[in-house]
Amino acid sequence: MALFARSRRRAAGIAAAALVALVALIPLSGAAAAGKPLPHPQPRPEAPGSAVASALLRPSSTHRYLGLAQSGVPQQADLLREAAGRIGKTPNLLEYYASFQENFNVQATRNAWNQGALTLLTWEPFTVPLADIAAGKDDAYLRKFAGQVRAANIPVALNFGHEMNGFWYPWGTRNKASDFVLAYRHIHQVFDRVGAKKVVWVWTANIVNHIPTVKLAPLYPGDAYVNWIGMSGYNEDWEHWTFGDVFGRTVAQIRTFSRKPLLIAETGVDATADQAARISDLFSYVAASHDIIGFVYFNYNQRMDWRFDADPASGALAAFQQGAASLQFGFDVRNSAAHG
Repeated sequence: MALFARSRRRAAGIAAAALVALVALIPLSGAAAAGKPLPHPQPRPEAPGSAVASALLRPSSTHRYLGLAQSGVPQQADLLREAAGRIGKTPNLLEYYASFQENFNVQATRNAWNQGALTLLTWEPFTVPLADIAAGKDDAYLRKFAGQVRAANIPVALNFGHEMNGFWYPWGTRNKASDFVLAYRHIHQVFDRVGAKKVVWVWTANIVNHIPTVKLAPLYPGDAYVNWIGMSGYNEDWEHWTFGDVFGRTVAQIRTFSRKPLLIAETGVDATADQAARISDLFSYVAASHDIIGFVYFNYNQRMDWRFDADPASGALAAFQQGAASLQFGFDVRNSAAHG
């Protein structure tokens, strides 16, 4: 959930956000928060995404991911087909959310892949402390989950603990930065040991605009553990921002510590009179940004109505269709996997 963007789908998330808001002003602490090395040497991981085609990890300059997050997609194949019909093209990056301790949804991943799309699984540890994950207390679950990913034998993008630089999630700034880094690295190491290698490792921060005092570098696991750096940020009418304004400061800060490909992992435009124009600006911004490999549109009605297809008369759907029609957006990931 991006700050000032939407409310959480889950009651657990709402309760957690209320609790952690009480400690929102507590500064990050520990070695990572101070920019110092973490206290214990970490085993050198295998290269992230080592079994994923390079054309998926870093698409060509003429290709961008056209992503969608929408209820029931990609879990239900018929809803995916309906969404593709409305857009006029099948989105090729499909995001859904799962709590830590849930099983890997193999069917959702197959549904996406069968339509030429990659799944982006945003994995949320609502009830599991980061320190416990890092200490190996959840390894039985992690081994099982990684085994399911390996058995599926289909590439999947895994986005653990998104928006960790915010205070609204229990894995956010109530923890030391090193807690998050060690947990992320440990998950990666378990997947390595299990042999689950068809994973695109995603690290997603909330845009820094409203939380400038929380620096991103101490929260970053390192290039050896990450394939894509994601950003969550929304364009709300009252702020009068372009998409360059939404993401520019965050991109600049990220580029001080990594050159990994950037993905807008969550975004949306609230349904106001100029929604269509701002959706067009989203497509233009991503198309002109050489190191942004695509975006995922959060097509939900939560706190605000972000849906581009809620009112066809508004012009928002037509603007999305026009942007998606560009050959630059959307490509069959199966072809890229075969030739990449």
